[in-house]
Amino acid sequence: MSNNRHTFLALTKCSRALVKSFFDICVDEITPSVTQQLEGLDVSYMLLVGGFGESPFLRQEFKKRYDPLGCQVTLANDSTSKAVADGAVIWGAICSVVGRAPRYSYGIEVTRRYNPSSSQFEGRRTYACPAGQIKVDGGWSQIVAKGITLDVEAVSREAFSREYSSPHPDLGNFQVTLLSYSKDGNPTWAKSKEDELMEGFQESCTITADLKGLSGALEPRIGIQGDMYWRLSFDVCIRFGGTEWGAYLEWEEDGATRTGEATIIPGELV
Repeated sequence: MSNNRHTFLALTKCSRALVKSFFDICVDEITPSVTQQLEGLDVSYMLLVGGFGESPFLRQEFKKRYDPLGCQVTLANDSTSKAVADGAVIWGAICSVVGRAPRYSYGIEVTRRYNPSSSQFEGRRTYACPAGQIKVDGGWSQIVAKGITLDVEAVSREAFSREYSSPHPDLGNFQVTLLSYSKDGNPTWAKSKEDELMEGFQESCTITADLKGLSGALEPRIGIQGDMYWRLSFDVCIRFGGTEWGAYLEWEEDGATRTGEATIIPGELV
C-alpha cells in the first residue's frame, strides 16, 4: 500500500513540460499531414471534432499554426457534431471531384473477320459465324482508355452485337465479360492463339442481364450464303462516377431503352 501511495505522489509532481511532451508526439505527427492537405488551398475554417479534437492543447497548437494563415480553428462540441462534420466532409470531397483517370483500360473480347493475308491471323482457329463469314475469336475492343480523364458524371459506352442461327436463343442469363488492360496502348488481341489472356489482361467482372424479353424479336438478317440469321444489338456501358465504379448493359426492347443491373468493378482494378 505504501509503495502505491509513493508512486501516486510521484506522478502528481510531473512537470507541465513533461506532460506536454506526451501530447507533442501526437501533435507533431498530425500537423504535417494537415499542412500538406492545406497546401495550395484557400481554407477559411478548420473544424476540430472527436475526442482528441476537444483537447484545449490541440486547439491551442492548431490556432498557433493556422490562425496566421487566415484559417480559423473552431471546436465542435455538440453531441452530433462528428456525424455532421463527417457527412459534410465526405459530401464536399465527392462533389469536388470533377474527373477521374482510370489506371486500366477496359473493353471486351470480340470476334474478328479472318484475313488470310495478314500474319496476325496465322495459327488462330477459324470458324463460320451464323452470317456465313469466317471469323476468329480473341480480338480486343477498347471502351475506356487507361489514363484518360473522364467526367465523373459521364458514361462510356460502345455498341456491340451477337449473331444467332435461331430467332429464339436463350437470353435469360446473357453475359459479357469485361476485361481490364494494365499496359499502355490499344492492342489488337486480348487472347493468344492458344486462347489464353495475353500479358496485361485480366477479367474485371462479368456483366449479366435478363434479355429473355428479346427472344423472338431479334433483328433478322440474310447471310452471305443466303441463309437467315438473327442479330442482337446491345451497348456495354462503364460508369466511373460516385463512390462505386460499375458496368452494365443497355439494349432496345419494345421501342424503349432498357438498362441492366450494374455490376461493380473491384476497387483494386480502378
